Amino acid sequence: MMLEQGLSLALVGDVMLGGRALEALRRMGAEAMARLIWEPVGEAEVIVANLEAPITEVNQVRENKRYNLSATKEILDLFNERFVVGLANNHILDYGEKGLLETLDALNERGIVHTGAGRDLDEARRPAIKRVGDLNLAVFAAADSRWQAATEMSAGVFPAREELLRESLQDIAPQVDEVVVSIHAGTEFISVPSPAQLRLAEQCLEEGARVVSFHHAHCLGGVERAEKGIVLYGTGNYVFPNSLGVPFSEWDKGAVWRITLPESCNGISRLEIVPVLLNGEGLPESASGKQAEEILAKVEKHSRRLQGRFSLSMWRLSEMLRPQYLRLNAVHYADIVRRQGALGMMRALWQGVQTQLR
Repeated sequence: MMLEQGLSLALVGDVMLGGRALEALRRMGAEAMARLIWEPVGEAEVIVANLEAPITEVNQVRENKRYNLSATKEILDLFNERFVVGLANNHILDYGEKGLLETLDALNERGIVHTGAGRDLDEARRPAIKRVGDLNLAVFAAADSRWQAATEMSAGVFPAREELLRESLQDIAPQVDEVVVSIHAGTEFISVPSPAQLRLAEQCLEEGARVVSFHHAHCLGGVERAEKGIVLYGTGNYVFPNSLGVPFSEWDKGAVWRITLPESCNGISRLEIVPVLLNGEGLPESASGKQAEEILAKVEKHSRRLQGRFSLSMWRLSEMLRPQYLRLNAVHYADIVRRQGALGMMRALWQGVQTQLR
């Protein structure tokens, strides 16, 4: 069947341009580095990326934790008018409200479209609107509500609560032609979606979203091609130096998710997965041969698992019982005890348990 011509999107996973990635930018220059990292994206008319660090000069971190991420205004030379930058994640307030406000100001000064965080809830939940040809595209970015959720009186991120997403999607639907929802949620290093993610995805599709994308797990997940749209349950890392020292074998395996939305809402959306491998500086390079086949096979395996809803909890538990995952969590919670005491560890553990049970 021939596909109608329509809107071409590219979605990528977590983008963190600090550390070795920033050093590479200073060494290579913005033009050369932009060519390298965005080459796998191709000619997409809109690129949706999750920016996993504030752009700030603030030195005081928000809380004493192991990983506090930041970047500088230099990285803005890597973005252009094709981008919608999502800010809803668990690191955008690592340097507090001031760090977030500096990020918003920096993006606004350069005219880079963004969504997902703001000075209050009204601003945080406001979608980015892109006009592409004759089409209006709305992009929402939201994050698990346990991470610095904005309120009517305080800055933060758009919390991915079912009622807020439903209301936001219903409000925007009459005003645009297409809607994409990008959600920072899930469990780090676990490729199987939680029940909460499944519910959020289903709700977004019911309310008119054509694409729902999840990130945060730092690994690739499966794809679900539903009648109403496409759900990506784990877009993985895209630019993310492992100078953090995370001993996780899937860290450097990523992808570009190219989607063509036909002009007719009843048409068939096309998905192309372009495998990438992150180099030592955390920059993506197109994978080929056996490495590309392995990445695609991994996505296909996770996608098949999604077809059996009743067995998903079993697959999820099996991933959590992997020795590698247990070691990572042991190190993580030991670090919380060292920095925040036993009470801080118990609070973090309870939040983690709630995430699994939802």
